[in-house]
Amino acid sequence: MAEDRYRFRLLLAVVFAGLTAAWGAFLRPAHGEAPWPKAAFLGLLGTGTVLSFWSVRKIRSDARLIAEAARGIPPSDGERGAAVGELVPTTDERLTAPFSGEPALLYSYRVERYARVPTSSSASKGPSPASGPSRLVLHEGDAMVPCEIRTRIGPVKMLKPPTYGPSWNFMKGPEAAARAEAFLASTPFAEAVYPDTFYAVRETAEAGKRESLAATGTYRCDSRTTYGGVTFESPLDLGQCDLSEARFGPGDAVTLLGLYDAERGGFTSMPDDPLDGVTLLAGGVSESIQQTESIGCVLIGLGLVLVVIQVIVAW
Repeated sequence: MAEDRYRFRLLLAVVFAGLTAAWGAFLRPAHGEAPWPKAAFLGLLGTGTVLSFWSVRKIRSDARLIAEAARGIPPSDGERGAAVGELVPTTDERLTAPFSGEPALLYSYRVERYARVPTSSSASKGPSPASGPSRLVLHEGDAMVPCEIRTRIGPVKMLKPPTYGPSWNFMKGPEAAARAEAFLASTPFAEAVYPDTFYAVRETAEAGKRESLAATGTYRCDSRTTYGGVTFESPLDLGQCDLSEARFGPGDAVTLLGLYDAERGGFTSMPDDPLDGVTLLAGGVSESIQQTESIGCVLIGLGLVLVVIQVIVAW
């Protein structure tokens, strides 16, 4: 996975460098120097535009794969495909979602809070009053117990820990806050400091989840992040935090997207592309297609906005 991310970042760097060079040549005045800071900014916007429209193409392909799965057309071995069906346990193990308190076979959660984060240059002086607040993830984690998806072509497994697309719910009210407080108080967390150890802790957690899932069909990971120069009250006032949760329970209608491995009977991540992982969506065919199309509309809008900004900045 680390090698895949490296290749992806290298590809982005090549796209950025190429667009920056093209903008520099386009904006260079006769017998003058190219305005490289402006060209680099436009190159960054252009890279975002390419990513947006490339993602739209993938999303439209996913909608087609979901429709084929609904018709009982099996995915091709070694290619990206979809599975639509009912999530069922394969053992007696169950989970309880941390904020909703509902039964689950998989869940993921986040505790987030807005705060101003000082830069390294201003850390000793405190955050600049002009700097806007950032959305900080203070606690996060996910868990899974053995389960599979019952589809028209047979049972399908998740061979890599999935991501959940737009299948997140914000939990509000005193009951959710009370459950969150009890959960956080009883949970041992891996401690991360942003940015010093944050990425190393995350890489270790992802590797541990993959290894545990392959060996036992289960995993659990919980982490807590602190940010330099940012302090909160103790104990943390969860009433001022955003509590979000993605939960999938026994019998839920779900849609799974990923690389189909016929020999292992499940879906794994696409090689050489960290954006093509295993995605689990709540709902059947119509809900999943609607979710993918709504994301596509957002990305098209973002791409068009970035194009307009480039035109304005360039001229």
